[in-house]
Amino acid sequence: MKKPLRLAHISDLHFSRFSPNPLQLFSKRWLGTLNLALIRKNEFLNMRPYELIDTFKDLNINEVIISGDVSTTSYAKEFIMAKGFTKSLGLPHYVIPGNHDHYTRASFRKKLFYSYFPSKFSDMSPFDLKNDRLTMHRLTDGWTMIALDTALATPLYASTGLFSPEIEAKLEDALKQVPPNDRVILVNHFPFFQHESPRRILKRGRVLEALIKRHPQISLYLHGHTHRHCLADLRGDGLPIVLDSGSCSHYQRGSWNLLELSPNRCAVEVYRWNTGFKKSHEEIFTWD
Repeated sequence: MKKPLRLAHISDLHFSRFSPNPLQLFSKRWLGTLNLALIRKNEFLNMRPYELIDTFKDLNINEVIISGDVSTTSYAKEFIMAKGFTKSLGLPHYVIPGNHDHYTRASFRKKLFYSYFPSKFSDMSPFDLKNDRLTMHRLTDGWTMIALDTALATPLYASTGLFSPEIEAKLEDALKQVPPNDRVILVNHFPFFQHESPRRILKRGRVLEALIKRHPQISLYLHGHTHRHCLADLRGDGLPIVLDSGSCSHYQRGSWNLLELSPNRCAVEVYRWNTGFKKSHEEIFTWD
């Protein structure tokens, strides 16, 4: 029997580097740099994700999903830092952008994120994140991942995403191409619920929620964005199990999730920072 796939889900790494470029005064980056100087530099630690490398080896992690916000202001040097970290993992990894990775209009227009991270997770995928805002990849027997890019450049003091009609149509198409007996892990930076401030929500999130309800094949929904860990089994409401990994870089409340996948089964271990990442609890989910 094939061994279960051990998958780490991390998010919101927020690698940061001060930008001395005076041209940032003409973009949103000046606000992000100010916020970095006053707040973020004390909340998010550039070296904290590196604590995961030995942890992943000890836990026999096979692959890593990163659900966005690898940078702070979509500054090229921040992406270089994030790319260096992912290479240091020495594991297959799948990275999608968050709102901080499309932080300025210029970085969003140039699709700068994709200069550092691939837009397709598999050569077999007919979709790519850069052009279709979606890609897919069969992770293991019984499990296919579909990843979305719903991030976009926003005005000052806003960090919204958009599940556009175009992404909706592509997602419907992608779901038709999933093997009929596979369960789907849907990965997005934003939660689909509208519980955040209107300045931080996923626009058309209710449309995404309705689509998910129409497709019970979607069994897990992985996201970040909130910096708050969450594990919620919503199958009783016709929705999947929702996992927010929290931020693995946060100084006080860093967290991440380990998923062990086998056909019709998923075990989730939650790890939180406490002078090292330590398992706080575990839950096992099965499907008929």
